Amino acid sequence: MRTRFFAILALALTTVAISSSSAYALEPRIALCGRVTSFVPAQPPNPPIVRLGTQEPRHLAIGSGTFSQVGQEVCIWGVDVVNVNPPASDPAPKGIAEWQIAPISSIGCADAVTATTAFFTMPGEKASPLPNQATLALPLSAPAGNACVRIAVDAQGNPVAVLLPAIPSPSPSPTPRASVGSLPSTSAREDRGLPALIAIGTILAAIAVIVRRRTIRAIPS
Repeated sequence: MRTRFFAILALALTTVAISSSSAYALEPRIALCGRVTSFVPAQPPNPPIVRLGTQEPRHLAIGSGTFSQVGQEVCIWGVDVVNVNPPASDPAPKGIAEWQIAPISSIGCADAVTATTAFFTMPGEKASPLPNQATLALPLSAPAGNACVRIAVDAQGNPVAVLLPAIPSPSPSPTPRASVGSLPSTSAREDRGLPALIAIGTILAAIAVIVRRRTIRAIPS
């Protein structure tokens, strides 16, 4: 156990030491996502061991992050480390050096999508000058189209790709039109004006009669 740990640690330290050289670009980087099904805290000189879903358990060497409890749904990424000659009793011959961790919920839509696969680049990896960015590839059960592809976790705790429908842009609301019942009635206005016209006509007729009578009286016989 101690020999294995120091072998992993030595490889991790070597990786850090040559991080500025072109050789570091050849170091494989991986990303694992899923639900934490088991976690063994660090027991010096051995590093912690984590298992996501039914995937192989991994040693975590020289990294940063916190596991609060089993059941977390997380992504872990870093340099892929393999113990070349592990003893038969080795519970985790593989490891992740310079590891980082983030909740799955913080990983957004897939960065690239083909007809069959969705690719998720881990946080901060896009800004890295290295060409071997830690990326998770998940198969698609159906073409994504314009949908957002996210990482989810199945019943066994392993990562799966799910399609979230694209949110349509809201259409402008139509301008409300007045109903027929709310419009003023033309016939009503005409009906209200008719009595006034009749009254005016009656007054004018009466004035005409009076004027006529006065005119007749004013003419000498």
